[in-house]
Amino acid sequence: MQFHTVFLYLLVTQFVPYMQTAENNLSLAFQQWLHAAESSVDLCFYQITDPVIKDSLLALHARGIQIRVIVDDDREYLLGPLVYAGIPVISDTFGGNADFTMHDKFALRDVHDGDPANDAVWVGSWNATPYLHADNATEIYNHEVAQIFLAEFNQMWGSDSLIPNPGQARFNVAKQPLLSDRQVIIGEDTLWIYFGPQDRPVDTLAAWVGRAQTSTEFLIYTFTHWGLRDSLLSLLARGGTVIGVFDSTMASSDYSQYDELLAGGAQVFIDPVPDPFYLLHHKVMILDERRLEFGSMNYTHSANTYNDEVAVFLAVGTSTPQPGNGRSVVQRYHEEFLARLAEVAPWAVQETPENGEQTWWIPAVVRDVIRLPSHGRYQIVDRVGRIVLQGEGTRISVRSLPPGVYFLRQGQRAVPFIRIP
Repeated sequence: MQFHTVFLYLLVTQFVPYMQTAENNLSLAFQQWLHAAESSVDLCFYQITDPVIKDSLLALHARGIQIRVIVDDDREYLLGPLVYAGIPVISDTFGGNADFTMHDKFALRDVHDGDPANDAVWVGSWNATPYLHADNATEIYNHEVAQIFLAEFNQMWGSDSLIPNPGQARFNVAKQPLLSDRQVIIGEDTLWIYFGPQDRPVDTLAAWVGRAQTSTEFLIYTFTHWGLRDSLLSLLARGGTVIGVFDSTMASSDYSQYDELLAGGAQVFIDPVPDPFYLLHHKVMILDERRLEFGSMNYTHSANTYNDEVAVFLAVGTSTPQPGNGRSVVQRYHEEFLARLAEVAPWAVQETPENGEQTWWIPAVVRDVIRLPSHGRYQIVDRVGRIVLQGEGTRISVRSLPPGVYFLRQGQRAVPFIRIP
C-alpha cells in the first residue's frame, strides 16, 4: 500500500484504510501500527483477545511505552497478563458506572508527547481479536482528530494520566459531549467525530441520509434503528437508490429492519460471508459517492442511547482519488462494498461447449453495459420473473434499469447480476 502525506497546519495528515483479507489481516496491520509507537498507546476496544496483540502490548510495556487500556466489563478478565505486568486496564463499570456495552474500537498513538506531528488514530469496526470477520479500520494522522479522540478517552479514564480516576470516570449514559466542535477540515475533506451515546450518532447518520440526493450503499452487521430505516425509505420515495448488505446471522434477528427495507423497495441482501471469514462485521455507509460513515456503531437503538461508540463522518472534495486523501478512502470503502455485494450473486460462468467455443462470464455487479460473446437474442428479467429488457445483439445497455438483481437469459441459461447506479 502506498502512503501519501499532506502537510496542513504544519501537521501530517494521512488516511490509510484497511480491509481484512485472509492474507493480510487486520491483526497484522494493527501490530505494525502499535510497534511504531515512540512514547504512548491508548486502546479502547470492546475486547482484546488476540494473543499477538497482547504480546505486542507486553513488548511495548517492556521497552517503556506508556499504555492505557479500556475494554467492556465482560471482557476485562481476559487481560490478566497485561494487568499482572503493570499495564493499567479498566472497563465500563469502573467507578460505579452503569453496565451497558463499551463497544468502541479505536486506539491512539503518541498523543501525550507534545509533538503534534506524530499523533495517530486507529478506528474502525475491528475488535482486537484473531477472528477473520469482514471488517475494516482506518489510520488517521492528524493532531486535531487525535485530540477529539483523546478527550473521549480521558472522559472514560477519568484523568489524563496513567492512573485512572474512579471518581471522574464516565461511561455510557454518564458521559457528556465535551467538545462543541467535532469538525476537522483537512485540505478539501471534512471530518466529524461523534461518540455514543452522548452524541446520538445513529440520529446523525439518519440526518445525513435525509440530505442524500441520489444513493446510499451500506454494509452492516446489525440494523434495528427505526429512524434510520425511515430515512432510507424517504430517500427511495425521493427517487434515490438504497443498496445494502446485511450479515446473515443478524438479518433475521429480533427488530431487524431487513424485511421492512426490502418491502419498502430497497435493494437489500443477506451475505453468508464465505470461508475463511465468519461474520460480515462492517458498519459502513456511503452516500452520494462522496460522503462516508464508518466506525464501531451498528445501526441500533442501543448504539444511539446506551453504548459507548464512535462514528466517523467524512465528506470529500472534488479531487481525484490519491493515496491518502479522503476521496481515496471513500473509493476503498466502495470497493469493499462491491466485493461483499458480489458475494450475493457470484460470477456466472457458462461451461465451454464440446465444439470448443470460448467460455464466457459476466460480473456479478454491472453499472452500464453487458457485452455478450456472440450475437444472439437475449432477455433480462427481474427478481419476480418479469421481462424488463429484450433484444438481439452483442451489447446490452442496462442504464435504464433501476438498481437491483436481474437475470440475463440466453437460450436455456439464466445468469444473475446486480445493477448498480
